[in-house]
Amino acid sequence: MRRFFLYCLLTLLFGVALVALIEYDPGYVLVAYGRTTLETSVWVGLILLAAGFYAFHFLLRAWRRALDSRGILSSWSDARNARRSEQRTTAGLINFVEGNWSRARRQLLAGAQHSKTPLLNYLMAARASDRLGEHEQARELLQRADSIDGKAGTAVALTQAEMQLKNQQLEGALATLLRVRDNAHKHPHVLNLLQDVYRGLEDWEGLAELLPELRKRKLIEPGELNVIETSIDRHRLELAAATGGDGERRDRLHKAWKGLSEARRREPDIVAMYATSLSAARSEEHTSEL
Repeated sequence: MRRFFLYCLLTLLFGVALVALIEYDPGYVLVAYGRTTLETSVWVGLILLAAGFYAFHFLLRAWRRALDSRGILSSWSDARNARRSEQRTTAGLINFVEGNWSRARRQLLAGAQHSKTPLLNYLMAARASDRLGEHEQARELLQRADSIDGKAGTAVALTQAEMQLKNQQLEGALATLLRVRDNAHKHPHVLNLLQDVYRGLEDWEGLAELLPELRKRKLIEPGELNVIETSIDRHRLELAAATGGDGERRDRLHKAWKGLSEARRREPDIVAMYATSLSAARSEEHTSEL
């Protein structure tokens, strides 16, 4: 209470002293700008200056608040767009799994703009276009996916190769896969697709070159490996029996037979084929001699 009384007394004394000072000498201030002049006392000028300072400070704070609110609004808008993008992407993936290709593509593309993973949106939209038979649009979407992330070249190539393989575009699939085969140590699926392409093309020599890598990475079952090796050996024996003259064919058959592993030379099918081909070559040679 005493402190409050002391403050009131000091304030009163300061006011009386200020009034007395103003009455004693109010001072004089003249401000001129062009043809405009402003005349006032020093004390009124000080009051106007203080009022101007506080007004400027108030406007500056209001401007900062406006900028902050705009930033908050922008963040809210970005978050809302991200949520909508995620919802559309999820709906697109569900429709893709359910086989609704057209709806899936539309939702995936709508969600790509604000998606955290636009690459996934474009890759799946390309697959949906391919299922619809719109192969040109599928290629355009793959190009867009590749332009988004330069490090996704292998993923884009694998997607393209899978679509080409499904559409029996075997030569195109082979060219696509050979471009990314150097990354096979990171993407074993490249080797699996190459195996399918070589078998589709009946390129047994190409498949034979691929087998060591398939074995090394354990990408092929033993039973399937035996089937492939049998097909390769059959091809080599057929090729040896079909080329050259009579004596030359017999020599080629011997050479092809010796090129087989010992285990393969014990396979009944391979033995029977070799014997039949060799017998046919000898019969033709004997007939030509007669």
